[in-house]
Amino acid sequence: MGLCRKLRSFRNIYIMNHFIRYCTILPVISTKLAPRLLRWCGVKVGKNVFIGQGVYFDAHPEAIEIGDDALISPNVQILTHKRDLSGFKYGMKFNEVDHIVKPVKLCNNCFVGMSALIMPGVTVGEGGGVASGAVVTKDVPPHTIVAGNPAKPIREYLPDGTNVRPAR
Repeated sequence: MGLCRKLRSFRNIYIMNHFIRYCTILPVISTKLAPRLLRWCGVKVGKNVFIGQGVYFDAHPEAIEIGDDALISPNVQILTHKRDLSGFKYGMKFNEVDHIVKPVKLCNNCFVGMSALIMPGVTVGEGGGVASGAVVTKDVPPHTIVAGNPAKPIREYLPDGTNVRPAR
């Protein structure tokens, strides 16, 4: 990796995790500015996206996709990489284990509640929701709300909006 590419990567990570996360001086301006800065850093961000303050985006902006009309509440953490422990053996050092990068996708019209944790490789389906404080390790089906640690479905909405029923 060349020096220019490393510097550009560092700049993007700094912008994503310092300016966007801690810019609390003017909340209205920062919520409008955050999607633009994320696009500039390489995150795929749709239209009319709300990003709350204190949101942590992992160091792989190219692996994050946020759909139109998505709402990300304050203090959410979105992770895109983890250690590959599939070949881990007794006596190995954790620092020597490779990372796996998996994309995270937040589809159109979804929401992520305050202080939720989205793990690598998760897709929150269209119209889906993540309750506050949930730890999402598996995909969230469309029009379903998940809660808990690990997150489990608690309510499912029919796509036509005419009926609401508890998730099975």
